[in-house]
Amino acid sequence: MREGNWKFLCKYDGTDAQLYDLAQDCGETTNIASKHPDIVESLTQATLEWHQSMPADNGASLRAKKPKRKE
Repeated sequence: MREGNWKFLCKYDGTDAQLYDLAQDCGETTNIASKHPDIVESLTQATLEWHQSMPADNGASLRAKKPKRKE
C-alpha cells in the first residue's frame, strides 16, 4: 500500500509489517515499522479493510481444475 511517501507491506492477516519512507529510502533497504507504530496501525487497518472488500481469491482452486498440459 502507498500513502504519500510511505510504502507499507504486510501479510494477509496484517502481520509481518514493513514500512519504508520512499523519500528517504527509495531502495527500500531499511524497514522502519518499529519506529512508527501509529502509522503501521493505521496502514494495517486500511490494508485489511481493502483486502476484505475484494472478492475471494480462487486462484488455488482454479489451478487445481486446470488440465495438465502435454509436453
